[in-house]
Amino acid sequence: MNDLDKAPFGMELPPDYCWIRQGRVTLAVLRAYRDRLLELPVLDLPRLLSLEGTDQDRFTGRGGVASVEFDAQTGERMIIRGYRHGGLLRAVTGRLLLGPRRPMQELMTGHLAEKMGVPTAKILGASVERRFLFFYFGTLFTLEVEGAKDLNEVLAGFHPNPSRKETHKKWSVLRAAAGAIRSLHDCEIFHPDLNLKNVIIRDRGGDRAPEALVIDLDRARRIRSLSWSHRWKNLFRLHRSLEKLTGARRQVTRSDQVRFLTTYLGRRLQGDHDLRRRIRWHRMALAFHRLGWRRPAKGA
Repeated sequence: MNDLDKAPFGMELPPDYCWIRQGRVTLAVLRAYRDRLLELPVLDLPRLLSLEGTDQDRFTGRGGVASVEFDAQTGERMIIRGYRHGGLLRAVTGRLLLGPRRPMQELMTGHLAEKMGVPTAKILGASVERRFLFFYFGTLFTLEVEGAKDLNEVLAGFHPNPSRKETHKKWSVLRAAAGAIRSLHDCEIFHPDLNLKNVIIRDRGGDRAPEALVIDLDRARRIRSLSWSHRWKNLFRLHRSLEKLTGARRQVTRSDQVRFLTTYLGRRLQGDHDLRRRIRWHRMALAFHRLGWRRPAKGA
């Protein structure tokens, strides 16, 4: 195992991170967590996932997601996410990535977002393993946010006809999510895959408002002077995921959606003709997307 003085792949890491290489695997790791992480077989993913206490029940989406304890004294856990292509390419390429840049780019974007004050999960490191020629496997390591659930799961947990107390709790969740996304956009970061599963909610107990974090910044990028066109594209992508994920869709009313937008915009929506025009176009596009969605069979 070697610490690298020269940046591989032509990519300079933020000063808080360092490079390590062993055989075919190259790891970028947060210096403050370096020694603790290297006590685990982070450079050997199959061994890491076979450790006692590893939770692999959350292998979902485009990449695998697992949770492993990396500090027995504090009880801190680490989320391990493997990279995959989405869509038709997934069946062809599986975990193979063309080039090593994608995991490292997410590490740098996530670190930048955290430094700028965006509520997001701390990225502990990212690794790439060269398989052959220009093809790699990629993995991201993030600090697990204890007790957090994704926005889809949280919203699906509300009753379709909630009590007044439960309604106010749902509104506090939506306000927290809107605030986190507004923070992301105000820091000029565009998230091309913003959906209910990469906004997580942590209940802080008592009368305190819940905490929302935006995670999985794969392919996210900073766009100077992020336009409202980009912002609406993100928000409509989020709404599309709400319409597609039936669990949350039944619990979120039009009134709830208005409250979300009011919080995001910081103003009331009446008289906003540009917004009404954008919503009309979004509904037309949504109708086309629905044609390709698979709905679960009744009684399933």
